[in-house]
Amino acid sequence: MNTEPLYIINSKYNCKNKYNLDPADIPRLTEVLQEQEITNERRKYQEIINVTKHFMSKLLLYMEGVPSLFIITNDSGVIIEIFGDNDLKNIFGVIPGIMFDEETSGTNSVSLCLKHKHPIQTIGTQHYHHCFHDFSCTSCLFQSIDHKYNPVVGTVTLMTKIGDSSAFHLGLLSSAIDSIEREITVNVQNRRLQELNQIMINTTCNGIIITDQDGIITSFNESAEKMFDINQLLCVGKSICVIEEISHYFINALEKNQEIINAEICYQIGKEKKYIIIDVLPIFDQKKDLIGCYGQFRDITERYIMEQQIIENEKLSTIGRLSAGLAHEIRNPLTPIMGFIHLLEKHYQDETAKDYLTIISDELERVNQLVSNFVLTSRPDAPSKKKMNVIDLLERTVIFMKSEATLKNIQIVVDDMLIEKVELSIDANQIKQVLINLIQNAMDVTPSGGKINVTALNDSEGIFIKVIDNGGGITKEESEQLFSPFFSTKENGVGLGLSVCERIVKNHQGKIFVESQLGEGSTFTVYLPLIN
Repeated sequence: MNTEPLYIINSKYNCKNKYNLDPADIPRLTEVLQEQEITNERRKYQEIINVTKHFMSKLLLYMEGVPSLFIITNDSGVIIEIFGDNDLKNIFGVIPGIMFDEETSGTNSVSLCLKHKHPIQTIGTQHYHHCFHDFSCTSCLFQSIDHKYNPVVGTVTLMTKIGDSSAFHLGLLSSAIDSIEREITVNVQNRRLQELNQIMINTTCNGIIITDQDGIITSFNESAEKMFDINQLLCVGKSICVIEEISHYFINALEKNQEIINAEICYQIGKEKKYIIIDVLPIFDQKKDLIGCYGQFRDITERYIMEQQIIENEKLSTIGRLSAGLAHEIRNPLTPIMGFIHLLEKHYQDETAKDYLTIISDELERVNQLVSNFVLTSRPDAPSKKKMNVIDLLERTVIFMKSEATLKNIQIVVDDMLIEKVELSIDANQIKQVLINLIQNAMDVTPSGGKINVTALNDSEGIFIKVIDNGGGITKEESEQLFSPFFSTKENGVGLGLSVCERIVKNHQGKIFVESQLGEGSTFTVYLPLIN
């Protein structure tokens, strides 16, 4: 009585009557894929290949050293990977690229498994060709997903000698395939979650840095790259200490499990200051064990600058109200005083007295102009520009300030370093006010017997006027606030002089800045463009 399964009987019938195969012949296995095509198929099935090799190595432990050969095929029965016992491989003569089909290979477990969609075991004489009667083949179908998330189907086959065959092989291989499919499903889910996580991290405007429990950076997004001006490729895999500005926050979080929320920090990148809000949180697993640290950074530089501008505008508004009232109170007595001086000039015949009265009258005019410029702090008037030789203006200003410098035993030296006499279109009174203010400040910090240098340099675009003192200098923090209204380094200073100077220079489309070294003195530079 024939006990072979019906699918074996039908297959053998096809081999004999449909394909006219001789069971005594050695089947000619057809090579249907070339080397590049095999490479492409392997890439498509790469994950199933890797996981299968891992699980089959464990399966061999249960088979107690039985010589075994494993074959992985695609959905057409074409071999894409072979691994296991080399002697069996040589006996079968199978290589990647050949196809197991009923028409050329006879009755075999691979084609039957693909056809009937369930595990198949063909043992000894169940094979159509006599040359396979000494072997056992067990094939299981797998369904998986490739690296592009497309479904893939194929088989995994276990081949042994008939003496080593066991009915348990079918169950073992089926269980292994179930585990392989679950493992791949989990891997795919994890990969998709990781890709989604990366998309979220890289598309957010906030900087994000993630480390492991040892402080090694594992994730570093593009926004963080821009905030800290450092290439993410140079950071991933390195210690968080490579980013000095924030490293101590991560170290505290990792060592003390300390959360940092809404901490505001300021740091320098080149000549630019950055202001960011930082959150740093330790990461724990389900067992409450520390596994890493998460840092999120929000760039608030623009907001900070805007807030500072609002504060400065509020100061200037206050100055405006104050200056309007003060100007009115000063001008009231100033006008009759100037009138009386003009009357005295007409009655005095003495030339020396007339000169003194002229000086007094000029200075009263300057006081009147200073009052107007005080109002300029909040309501800057457009400068009344005329062509003016810069050197002449410098010299007249220095002559005016020398009397006070002499009283303080301070020397003022003009270093005329201009290549040629240059005329600028400026408001002479306003620029003179700036120079007087800078020289006066220099005298206030220069010790007796000291020297103040006033220099003028030019390039193709403008003039640089420098006032250099050898006083005590100022700190970096003080220099950053020096031009803010009401900020002063003097004990009784009001903090308006340099603020007025800055607004005057800006109205001339120029710039004013300071360079200072604590203990060595300061250099104030006024830049005025040739075309303004």
